[in-house]
Amino acid sequence: MFVWKDLLLFWRDRKGLVLLLLMPFLMILILGFAMKGLMEGSPEALRMKAALVVEDDEASGIERFRTELRRRSLPEAAGSALAASAEQASPYTLLKRMMENEEVGKFVEFVPMDAETAHTALESGEVKAVLTVPPEFTYKALVGMLLGEDGGAALRLTAGESPVHVDVLQGMLNGFVRSLNFRTALGEYGRPDAEPALAAGGVESMTDAKPMNSFLYFTLAMSVMFVLFVAGTTAAKAFAELRGRVFDRVLLADRHPLRFLGGKAGAAFCVAWLQLTLLFVLSHLAFGLFPGRPFSFWLGLSAINAVLSIGVGGFAALLTALNFRFRSSTASSMFSSIAVTVMALAGGSFTPASLLPDWVMQIGVWTPNGLAISLYTLWIQGFAAVDMAPSLLKLAAFAVLTLTAGIYLFPARRRVA
Repeated sequence: MFVWKDLLLFWRDRKGLVLLLLMPFLMILILGFAMKGLMEGSPEALRMKAALVVEDDEASGIERFRTELRRRSLPEAAGSALAASAEQASPYTLLKRMMENEEVGKFVEFVPMDAETAHTALESGEVKAVLTVPPEFTYKALVGMLLGEDGGAALRLTAGESPVHVDVLQGMLNGFVRSLNFRTALGEYGRPDAEPALAAGGVESMTDAKPMNSFLYFTLAMSVMFVLFVAGTTAAKAFAELRGRVFDRVLLADRHPLRFLGGKAGAAFCVAWLQLTLLFVLSHLAFGLFPGRPFSFWLGLSAINAVLSIGVGGFAALLTALNFRFRSSTASSMFSSIAVTVMALAGGSFTPASLLPDWVMQIGVWTPNGLAISLYTLWIQGFAAVDMAPSLLKLAAFAVLTLTAGIYLFPARRRVA
């Protein structure tokens, strides 16, 4: 039986097999501890220092707004109410209150600086970002919010090369602006309680599952990346058999060539499924990833392992066919050294996909490892089968496509002299 023969080939290379099965666990251990604070939203891990450059004169802005009200000859009652609103809740005053908020202080420390010093500090890495309050900010913001005109007020955020930290600050500023706009739309701006509400932050889940921690994420990420190496290893072993005339003996024994190819795909499936299952079990025992989960949960996890493993078998068949057709092991070598790395980067194996640029994310959702991470995440968080169907069908189609291509390209007869 060809599958059994190929499994024995894996077993004979015990050092390579142990490396293939256990190296991912070592990577999970390292990355899980290294990224723990960042993945779990720890304030210490996300804490940053930002420069605050104030080019606006708040008092002058309010006085100019009052002058504008008098120029427009508004009814006395309306003019007085608007002037009082500007005094009670100046946009810059509210911004300062936000920056001094205790919850915001856990993540961002604002350091007042002049423009030149701030940008020097940004270039040296002393600060992660520069928040600039431009000239006439108070006046333009008041005109926009209280008079309903586009005053052109905008805060300027200049960021360094630290996208995660900057995203935190950008999110806070966006929330501040949305809150002001919302209260203005409701006619609440200027009331004593009009200060924008600040959320402490956190993650809301649509299911009863807890948010994913670093060890769980990298268990998924490293598992789906390293399982792809099984395909390259299988194809490389197949080419070694070709060079050792094993394929010739298969043909002389009047065995159909596709039985040889089927053995490679079947062995790759078995090793991939074993690798995935072993990694999930070891990670669960070491890090307590799935406490109290029922047996049905593990059956579902095993089913996803099987679908992904079929895809690995399809890859093994395709790479084996390419090695045989082009009389070289280049296909399997390039797959293991280049293609797997590219798919890992795009699919979120090295860093959470949410931290990647949008165009990379769009590519990642079509990679086998990206699809697998999506499937595992949905299953672990308790989503319904209908939510998983698109990713599951894509992964299954990918497996069928690679297997079919491998069968089509595999040479029916020996072509290497």
